[in-house]
Amino acid sequence: MKNTTLRLLSLLLALLMMLSVFCACADDTEEQPDDPDAPAEDGDDEDEGGDDEDGEIVYKASIPEGYTAGGEFTVYAYPEDVFVWKDFDWQNAGEITSDRINDAVFKRTSQVEEELDVTIGWFCGQSYGDPTELKTAISTGEKAFDIANVTMLNHISMVQQGLLQEINGYGNIDLEAPWWDPNILNDLALMDMNFCLTGDIGTMYKRSIAVIIFNKEMLVDEGLESPYELVQNKEWTVEQMVMMASDVSEDLDANDMFDDQDKYGMVYFSDVMCAMEIGCGVPFATVVDGIPELTLNSVETIDVMEAAAELLYDQELSYSWSANGQNEETAWNMFMSNQALFYYGELHSAEDMRASEYNFGILPMPLYDEYQEDYHHTVNPNVAAVLVIPLTNEDAERTGYIIDSLGAASKNILTPAYYDINLKGVVSRDDESQISLDIAISTLRYDMGYLYIAEAGKLLRDLCNQRSDAFASSWASQEGAMQTKIDDIVDAVLSKYN
Repeated sequence: MKNTTLRLLSLLLALLMMLSVFCACADDTEEQPDDPDAPAEDGDDEDEGGDDEDGEIVYKASIPEGYTAGGEFTVYAYPEDVFVWKDFDWQNAGEITSDRINDAVFKRTSQVEEELDVTIGWFCGQSYGDPTELKTAISTGEKAFDIANVTMLNHISMVQQGLLQEINGYGNIDLEAPWWDPNILNDLALMDMNFCLTGDIGTMYKRSIAVIIFNKEMLVDEGLESPYELVQNKEWTVEQMVMMASDVSEDLDANDMFDDQDKYGMVYFSDVMCAMEIGCGVPFATVVDGIPELTLNSVETIDVMEAAAELLYDQELSYSWSANGQNEETAWNMFMSNQALFYYGELHSAEDMRASEYNFGILPMPLYDEYQEDYHHTVNPNVAAVLVIPLTNEDAERTGYIIDSLGAASKNILTPAYYDINLKGVVSRDDESQISLDIAISTLRYDMGYLYIAEAGKLLRDLCNQRSDAFASSWASQEGAMQTKIDDIVDAVLSKYN
C-alpha cells in the first residue's frame, strides 16, 4: 500500500511539473516581442496565419471556402534572355530543379493553381524598358494580360496614358496584408490613388535595392571595427564609412597614379549619390495633400553631398567605374581581387558574388549621423519591377483573390528562397547580413521625385561623375523642366482617374 501511495504521489508530481512547463512555455510565447511581418496566432481572418504540415505558422489569403477562379490567368513579365534583369518571378522550367528561385516559383505557382483551380501563365516581353506588347494590348482593348511587371518609370508613364487600374478602388485586394509593402502605398499615393504594388509576390524590385557590400578579409587585415556592430547600434554613418574607407587605399603598382590596378576604400557607380541622399533622409520630392512638390533643392542635400564627396570625389580613396568609362564587370573584378573595402551596388550583385569563394558581407546605406532615426533605401527606377493591373482587366474579384493568394504563398515560399540565395555562399552562410537585408527591404522609400523624374537622378549622377559641387547652378537650370514633369503627372491623373 505504501509503494502504491508513493507511486501515485510521484505520478502526481510529474504531472504537476509537466503542467508548469506547459504554462511557462505558454507565457513565453505570449511575451515574445511583436514582429511586424509575422501573422497573428489567433484571429478571425485567414490571412493572419495558420499551420502548415510541419506545425509552422504560414500566411494564407482570405478566400471564401469553395471559391474557384477557373480559366487562365496571364502575367506580362520581364524578358527571359536579358543579362541581370531577365524575369525570375514567373517563368520556370515547369519542374523542380537545383535552382533555388526556380523551385520556389514553381512551388508557389503550383500551390495557387491547385487551390484556386486556375492556370497561371506568363508572357515575356521583348524589353523590360519598353513594354510595347503590353501597351498595345491595353490600347486596343485586348484582354491578353491580367497583371504585369513593368519598371517604375514605365508604370508612371502608363498611368499618364490612362492604361492602368487604380488599385485602391479595384475589387477586394487586401492591401493591408503582410505580403504587400505598405511603404509603396504610402509613398506613391497620388491624391489617394495607387497604381502599383510591391511585396513578397516578386523579387525583381528587391534585386535593385541599393546597398553597401564589404570585404570581410580586408576588414580583418586592416584591423577595422565590425560594421555589423555599427549597423545594429545605429552608428553606421557616412562619416564612419568615409573613415574606414580612407584607411585602406594603396598605389599597388607604385606608379604614382591611381587606376583600376590599385586598392581603394570603395568602388562605385555614380548613382550612389542618389542612394546616399535618400539613405540620409533627404527627399527628392515631398507629397503635400496628395500632390508631390520638388524639395531636393535644400541645405540637407548640400550637406550630404559634401560629406559623401570626401570619399567619392577623392580619386585616391575611391574608384568610380562610371566616371572612368568602365562597365560593372571592371568594378566586380576589382572588388573580387581584394582591391576595395566597400562596393556600392545593388542586391543582385550579392547574388552573383555568392557563387564565388569570396568572403563578403552586406550593409545598409549609411545614416547621415547618429541622430537620424532610421535607415532608408531606394530601388532603381530604371529596372525595379512593380506589379500593375491593366485597364482591360475588369474582373476585380477574381484578380484580387488570385494575387492575394500568390502574395501569401510567396511570403511562405519565394521570400525565404530569396533570402537564402543572398545569405548562403560557397565560403559560409552569412547570417549577420540578414539584419542588413531586413533593414534594406523594410525601409524602402519610394520617392516620387527620384522614381518619376529621371532628370533629378541624372543631375546628381552627372555631378558625381564630374566630381562637382555645382548643385545650385545645375538645379536652377533644370528645375523648370522637372516641375513641368510633376505638373504633367498630376494633370494626367486628375483628368483620367477622376
